[in-house]
Amino acid sequence: GIRQSFKPPIVCELCPVRGGAFVQVQDENLEKARRWIHVVCAKWNGLYYVQSEALDGKEVIESVDDLKIEFMRSELKCDICKGRRGSYTKCRVPGCKRHMHVMCARMSGLCNVFHGDNSM
Repeated sequence: GIRQSFKPPIVCELCPVRGGAFVQVQDENLEKARRWIHVVCAKWNGLYYVQSEALDGKEVIESVDDLKIEFMRSELKCDICKGRRGSYTKCRVPGCKRHMHVMCARMSGLCNVFHGDNSM
């Protein structure tokens, strides 16, 4: 039979949600697997498109390594999925202390995510 090459699933660097619109993350070390992020996660975290020299000038999202480290040190977790990987946004409701992944908030139906407004 014909062998198909294995392609690892695309996983967002900042949340656990599978599927959606992804863009590649800047990574000058292309020897390891390519990294991806949801377009929505990039926008809500204020990340920028940059040109990657390693990918012949292709536009990618700037590195998320520092952002991931910052949230890992904060010991926060997503109040929806309970996950501790990626980045979180604080709830916009006055007095609410919850934090969540943007994609978890959008998919849960528990939160109002206002487009054009960087708060939930």
